[in-house]
Amino acid sequence: MKAAAGQDNTRFRGVPRVGFAFTLAAAVYDLVRLPKLLVPA
Repeated sequence: MKAAAGQDNTRFRGVPRVGFAFTLAAAVYDLVRLPKLLVPA
């Protein structure tokens, strides 16, 4: 997920900012996956 979200080379410095960027990327990644997970099997 890090490479797909552009997190392999971070553009921020410091743990709080990098942590926030990762949390935001994870939330967006989950929102993109959500429609696939909601499709009835």
